[in-house]
Amino acid sequence: MLLIPGNRKLVDVLAEWGLHEAHGHLLGALPIPLIPPAPPGHARDAAGVELALRYRSPLVARILQAGPRAVLTVEFEPDDRASLFIADARPLPEWAAAIAKQSTYVSVLAEGSDPVTRQLVCAVHAPGGHLDNIQGPVVIYDGWHRGAAWWLQMEAGRRHTISADLILTETLDPVLTAVPREGH
Repeated sequence: MLLIPGNRKLVDVLAEWGLHEAHGHLLGALPIPLIPPAPPGHARDAAGVELALRYRSPLVARILQAGPRAVLTVEFEPDDRASLFIADARPLPEWAAAIAKQSTYVSVLAEGSDPVTRQLVCAVHAPGGHLDNIQGPVVIYDGWHRGAAWWLQMEAGRRHTISADLILTETLDPVLTAVPREGH
């Protein structure tokens, strides 16, 4: 995992997550008052946070319950992929194999000539908010499909990194307590 210098704010991650949802899964389904305004700025960011809280609240709640301490931008390297799990506790390779058979979106991303680039939203148990104190798997909360496509590209020999907002939490997400942890 490569650390990109600088820290992020959790509220900025939530804003981007909600705005991504507004242009993805929620496109055409949002009531007019919840559609983010077009110009970039505070109102658009606030609308993104609102959407993340309303439409991804179970996942956001798990992150908040785990006690976020810091948010970093990282690049996961191909060798990091085995430590990634999606938020329902399935290992990324298992999810990738399953969804590749069902999702045209994942297949198009995986088979495309471009690397998967849009950031994932992840969290990891790192007491004290220190990257050198990681204890457990990295959990992907947003970007399951992109993560699967990235995995499939790696399996096809197209090795590259993928960016992520990595939230360092004080405790382990309770859903992940059954996931085996190397060295622990």
